[in-house]
Amino acid sequence: MSKLRMIAVSTFVVLTLVTVGFLSKNIPKAVSEHFSSRDLSQLNETDAKNIWGKSRGPVLVKIEELQRDRKIIHLKGLIRSQFPSLEIEWKLPAGAILLEGSLYSSAQKNSANEYDDQFLKVDLSGAKDEPIIFIAFSEKNNERIGHSRVYKWNPTTAEVQQLEKIKTHMKARKKMRLVR
Repeated sequence: MSKLRMIAVSTFVVLTLVTVGFLSKNIPKAVSEHFSSRDLSQLNETDAKNIWGKSRGPVLVKIEELQRDRKIIHLKGLIRSQFPSLEIEWKLPAGAILLEGSLYSSAQKNSANEYDDQFLKVDLSGAKDEPIIFIAFSEKNNERIGHSRVYKWNPTTAEVQQLEKIKTHMKARKKMRLVR
């Protein structure tokens, strides 16, 4: 083997090992700690609902679908925050009709030091194929500090297939970690 080829192969091996090491160290800590002994691809519905996102953020939100009757959807917005009060905003796709709830409101922590859930009922029969967005934030010096979540009410076949690919990839990745 020529010296140039040997150097190229050695460089490739070193770069691959560095990349794999970097990626394995940068798995989100909250997810890796919570699911360290379980296969991420085997998450049940309850586990998936318990993932809030950025674990160290000052505001965390998530959306739960409570009920779906054809194109009428009942949603619940959940909030966790260190702030005593927040502004709440829901953004609906064009053509959606708000049946119950409020698109803009303020929320205060209750006596249990928690936020009340935010409910919304929407008729999406004439809505554009855009997501519903739930935002909770505190505004200081004209700067918003908060978090948002997107609810895709009408996923395409390609999006569902992409989700399945991600699940398969995560399952393979978990098996590789167990083998090491």
